[in-house]
Parts: sequence; C-alpha cells; structure tokens
Amino acid sequence: NLFDIYLTKVLFFSTKANMSLVAFGLDISSLFCRVAIASQGVVSNTQGARYTPGLVAKEEEGSSNEYIFGDAAQRLSSHKTLSVAIQEEPEAAKAFLAYLIQLAADNAAVTVDRLRLTVSIPTGLEEENITMWLNLVTAAAKSLISDKKKRKQDFVVGVVNREVAACLAYEIEKNETVLVVDMDGRDVLSMALMACENSGWYLQQQYETVDKVSGPVMVELLANFVATQFERQQRIPRGEVMGRKKARNKLLKEAERVLLSGSSGSMEFMLDGLFEGIDCHLTVSKPRWEMIKGSLFRDVEVALTMKKESGFITSVLCSGAWSPLLLPSLQKIFGNIVRLAGATPEESVVLGCAKQAAFSLQKEGMAPTLMPTVTVPASPVSIGISEGDEFLISEGTPLPAKTTYTISKPCKLLQFSPRKKELANLEGIEGETIVTVELSIEGQLSIGLVRKPVVVA
Repeated sequence: NLFDIYLTKVLFFSTKANMSLVAFGLDISSLFCRVAIASQGVVSNTQGARYTPGLVAKEEEGSSNEYIFGDAAQRLSSHKTLSVAIQEEPEAAKAFLAYLIQLAADNAAVTVDRLRLTVSIPTGLEEENITMWLNLVTAAAKSLISDKKKRKQDFVVGVVNREVAACLAYEIEKNETVLVVDMDGRDVLSMALMACENSGWYLQQQYETVDKVSGPVMVELLANFVATQFERQQRIPRGEVMGRKKARNKLLKEAERVLLSGSSGSMEFMLDGLFEGIDCHLTVSKPRWEMIKGSLFRDVEVALTMKKESGFITSVLCSGAWSPLLLPSLQKIFGNIVRLAGATPEESVVLGCAKQAAFSLQKEGMAPTLMPTVTVPASPVSIGISEGDEFLISEGTPLPAKTTYTISKPCKLLQFSPRKKELANLEGIEGETIVTVELSIEGQLSIGLVRKPVVVA
C-alpha cells in the first residue's frame, strides 16, 4: 500500500516565453484562500482583505442566480467549502477559482493567458483527487480566455503541499531537518518533519496531528466565553445567546475576526444588537484568554515536546491562518530555532507557491519536464477511538504515523476500515489522559499514555 506525495510538479518554459509571463501562487489548501504575485507579494481581494474564505454558494432564487464567494457566501445556509464543492459541485468550485485567478490578473495588470501559477493542495490527497483539483484550476483559467489558441497553454507550472510551500517561503537551506507546524482552517493541528536533499522536499519521518486543537475550536471557545459574560452582564438565562442562530453567527464571526487580527493585547468585542436589540461591548484581557485556551494548548505542548525529544531538528516553521496562536508555545519549547524572518506565517504557503512559480519561469532553454515525486508507505487502515468514533490515523496517512488524543474515561481502540474490529481496550483511565497512537512502517501498532508506552501488536 503505497501513497504518492506530490511535492513538486514543475514545467519549464523557453527563455523567450518567460519574458512576458507573470508568476503567481494560489493557496486553496486552507479554509482561507490566498493569492500572491511573485513580484508583488500577497494581493487583496475585491473587499480589501488579504484572504478570501473558501466558501461558495449560489444566489438565492429570484436574484441573479450567480455564484457568490467568501463572506458573502457564508451568509447563506447553502454555502459549501471549496474542497466539498470540488467533489460535489465542480461548476461552483470552478467559478470560485476563476474569481481568484482574475484577482491575480487584475493586480498584475495582465491578461489571464500571461499568468503561470503554482498551487498548494492539502497533504494526503489521492492521485485521482489531485488530478481533479488541477483540472478544475486549469478549466477556471481557460474560462477567462477567449482566444482558443491561448487556451492550449499550460497554466499550472507547479503543485506543492502546504509543508513544502512553507519551506520554500522561508528559503530553508539544503541538509536541514525542519519541523513544520501547520494550523490552518482545518479541524486539526498538523506537524510534519521535512528534509531538503538534492531530489527536493519530502516527508522524512512522521506526519502527525493533534486532535481538538484548531482555529475553529479556538473561535468556538472564545465565542462561548463572550456569550457567557454577556449573559451574566445582562442577566440573560445561560445558553440563550448561543442558542439563537443569528446571535451565534454574529459572535462566531466576530471571534474569528478578533483572533485572525493577531492582536497581542486585549480583545475588544463591539456587537450592536447582539441579542434582542441589546448591544454587546466586552473586553477579553490577554491573561484571561491565555487561561481559557491553556488546557487545549497543554496537549499541543506535550506533542511538541515529544517531537523535540524524538530527533535532531535544525529549524521550526509555523504556517496557517491561526499560526499567531501557536507561536508562543513554539518559542517556549524550541527557542531561537523557530524561524520568523523571511515570511509571514499566515501567508507563508501562498508566498512559497509564488516563489516556486517564479523559479520555474526562470529556467532557461528547458523542455517541459516532470520532476519525480516521492513515494512513501501509507496506512492501509483507519484507526480510531470508540469514544465519539474519532479517527486518529486515517487510511492513506503516510507512515510512520503518530498522533495524540485526550480521553477521560475507559474506551476501545478500533480499526474502522477496511473492516471494523476491536484492536485494544484502554482501561484504568482516571481523569483527562493523553493517549499516543503510533503505526510504524512495518505495520506495528503502539499505544501508550504519556511516559508509559505499551506495544500492542
């Protein structure tokens, strides 16, 4: 069971063609899509924001019946994320991708046929899904070009995963071993150990995830806290505010805005007419917020400490929209090997894509060629916990794989696919306990509590 990790796909053009082309990067691997032009940096969307939420929806009946994107789509209950739309509604996904590509053309002041891009995709996509994503990006670009001859050109000159893009953005030197900690719009935090050799970047050791620690979880946590304080202040029954759909959506949106702003001080909430016409004006101090999120980040720090002790790491990179929340923990554990200069963590993936596209266009006199991909073993099974049927290691995850999970009561470790069966009983659990699950290249499954490893099979 082998799984191909597509790290780079680079097409090279002749010197003559390069002079009139514009390289740009497109990050669609996160809930927060970004566009960066190699010569300009990250560009703003039509609302002036440096990212566009990866959401798409169709205008409601009676209107223009066109697709809308980002914040506008979020207001409609029928909205879908870009990754879901690619699978279920490709025309909607193509329309959104065309919007992003047009942003690049407008900011570079060129026609779309002069653009060449490198695109980032989620780590772990199967080959057929990678092809689907790239075909849609190409189709979106072609839909913006009227000249049939120009439509035959190759617009996508590279495809990288998030970890590779981050390494490119920070211009990591060869022969380094780098830990990339990524916290974007997904529901997990991921850690990948990378190495740079002459053949390119690849996953050298483990690709791990930390469950229940993500941007959306942080948003929910902060919104719930503000709702509780507002209810106390206004003597509203507990749970009423988050129980109202309109008030809940307002709070979640404001909590997301506050956290993404990256403020290092107190967080201000100013919401007019939050609940039954009552305004919400509250301040959450930095010490209070650190206390609120402390229990969640303890799991992160345990996982990071174990990673630090497991091998020699020369640099640590942080990427993803929620990376400002991670930096204090990374600096606390890894100190001065955390790389900060060279790129903004939130924008490192798209900047890496832009650099890769620019690099491919600078190659002189080369015929189109495909760089080799790296093949690594992958998990043939999905493994999870019976408590909530949570997946810890999904089928297709690169091996060796290692992840942590917090449990509070006895439960079972299960294999969910290709067929469901019980692997182990986790008994004697008292209070919150961190469980580590590891699957080796040889297929050996190890389970243990912190500092109490037990080999099961």
